[in-house]
Amino acid sequence: MENGSLLSSALADARIAYGSLTSPDFSFAARACQRQPYRRLMERISEFSKVEDNTHLDEDVCFYCKISSSSGNWHLLLSMVGPYAMLFRAPKAHRWSARVILTPIVDGLERDEEKIFALICQWGFSIVSGDQSKIPVEFPEWPGGPMEEGPLFRILFSDAWDLAW
Repeated sequence: MENGSLLSSALADARIAYGSLTSPDFSFAARACQRQPYRRLMERISEFSKVEDNTHLDEDVCFYCKISSSSGNWHLLLSMVGPYAMLFRAPKAHRWSARVILTPIVDGLERDEEKIFALICQWGFSIVSGDQSKIPVEFPEWPGGPMEEGPLFRILFSDAWDLAW
């Protein structure tokens, strides 16, 4: 998805999810956790790998899943805001600054990575690249706080990650 199209779609979805971008209501995340809309997707991925939910509602607006198999480890982020996903190849030494963001068109993928991408694409997710995650948008520093420019990642996925990519 092109940057302009992604930004337009993401902001439209964010306005619906948050109710407002100037005075966001984060309660949609708790409701999404109760509904577990991607449970069946996680079950499908767990057919060939181990899936662990590592979502933290105090900082995430995505389902954050750790995935592991004999061929590797990954972090999959599935936005609660809309159909947006990011897949990271997790480094063996857990050096977060060395995370590799995977995109199906650019990267030579391992077999399990191809399976994960095939499933999330079947579910209608748009894959967000590292560069796209850094598109600047205005969003409050905290609920009810002043507007500030930050990365699109913050609106779609989490406020807690260091965007070292």
